[in-house]
Amino acid sequence: MKCMLCEEDFEKEELMTSQAKFSFDDGKEKVIDIYLCPECLVETATTKGAKLKKKFKSDAFKEQLKEWGII
Repeated sequence: MKCMLCEEDFEKEELMTSQAKFSFDDGKEKVIDIYLCPECLVETATTKGAKLKKKFKSDAFKEQLKEWGII
């Protein structure tokens, strides 16, 4: 399974599960489960999710979430 931020492969039990609010283009929001490696989890916590928020806005990441069945 991949870390949703750095996209490196990890065993599922190595990833930390968290939740984040995802905003759709039409203004609707949904709380989704996100999977982060320990390093990215710390980075997300210390930067208040700046890198993750930027990634959430990319079209490629939205497509990836659709492929994974998350949104």
